[in-house]
Amino acid sequence: MNLIVFSKQDLASLNVLDKFEEAMGVSAEVGEVVKVSKGWSVFLSERDCIHSGEIVEKIGADLTLFVSRHSSSSGKPTLSVHTPGEICSKDLPYSSPRESWFLLRFMYEKASDLGISYDVCYEATHHGPNIPRRMTFIEIGSDEKAWTDPVAGEILASAIVSLVEREKLPNTENFLGIGGPHYAPNFTKVALSTEVSLGHIVPKYKLELLNEDCLEELLERSFSDKILIDWKGTTRECREFLSDFCLSRGLEIKKTKEVV
Repeated sequence: MNLIVFSKQDLASLNVLDKFEEAMGVSAEVGEVVKVSKGWSVFLSERDCIHSGEIVEKIGADLTLFVSRHSSSSGKPTLSVHTPGEICSKDLPYSSPRESWFLLRFMYEKASDLGISYDVCYEATHHGPNIPRRMTFIEIGSDEKAWTDPVAGEILASAIVSLVEREKLPNTENFLGIGGPHYAPNFTKVALSTEVSLGHIVPKYKLELLNEDCLEELLERSFSDKILIDWKGTTRECREFLSDFCLSRGLEIKKTKEVV
């Protein structure tokens, strides 16, 4: 079973839930797992999504999609997807590369069709829940105006409905992403223009955490044996380390500009 988690404490989450319930003809109940299709259920949590890890473990879903707000000081309107987790921790979550890729592209196309001024992007791996299960966040940012925007809510709800109703997702080539800023413009560009999907994304400000054990874990939990580098968004030392790591293991390593 796959699970979609909404939060009663989250204006963006409730915005999307309202549109999702209308589209699917279901009604979420606080604290209850409600089936919405053959393979998917919804859960309305009393807690914020980032603090709902215990619920995920208790329910034991194969994949959990958290619907959440995104906050930033810029207040820039954003629709984003990302894998949660604390990079290089033993409880690092597993990513959902194909599902994230599908949601990203759907949101981008829908936002473009509607002509709304939201950035649609991947975010780097960050925040909890930090448990070793498959999890993805889909978010509206970055302030209350955006969180309660019915058009943004409709875009996310439509993306989730489309995911739920698909029997099979397109095949993609999964990579672990390394480098670049938090909002990952180069990885987003790759995903929007190719059949390449990203699992975990390690931003430039987290490169100092990387070591061989951590990289092996990141690859495993990205379901990949390939690394995609935002070349200018990494240091020379990091690039040399990644090159040696991949060469010694016979792994593929590419620059983002090589796949676009």
